[in-house]
Amino acid sequence: ERDFSGVHHHLPPYCKAGSPPIEIHWSIVDPHIPVDIPLAELWQWARPFEVASAPALVLSPEHLLLHLCLHGCYYNRFYRGLRLLADVFFTVQKYQQEIDWQLLQTLALQWGLRKPVFLTLYLTRELFHASFPESLLPSLQPSDFTPPVAAEARERVFSDDDLSMNCAVLWGAGGLGSKLRR
Repeated sequence: ERDFSGVHHHLPPYCKAGSPPIEIHWSIVDPHIPVDIPLAELWQWARPFEVASAPALVLSPEHLLLHLCLHGCYYNRFYRGLRLLADVFFTVQKYQQEIDWQLLQTLALQWGLRKPVFLTLYLTRELFHASFPESLLPSLQPSDFTPPVAAEARERVFSDDDLSMNCAVLWGAGGLGSKLRR
């Protein structure tokens, strides 16, 4: 048995003809991404759910939104991100009355997700007219945010070009050395 935990956040996908692949995750974030997500907290806030009559747990709405923002920005780099933004939009619509926006803001800052959360919510508001509390985006807006960053991300949402440099990751956390390694 190989240990993938230091390299990946899931086992290699299990694939069966005619079915979507299944990934067994032990974390929602790759170990190389510079964020600090306490997994115990995710389990603590998880909600009961039923899948094919079997009990399961799902992320809380706040954790789900944070995960969508992280995944879209760091893993997909907003390429073909319309689906991601639609997922964010419909998650907000479904849980609008339940989302603790203050908790989402606090966790985004604590976990080092300020930039991906801000940019994802910014694009979701711009492209889907999603509504968030008035103070949310200003409270998350990084000091180095500029319209060209949003324009590049918006262009990627509608792009099929996977060869361009990852603007969202380069704009993310870390110093020059970290950015050059990426």
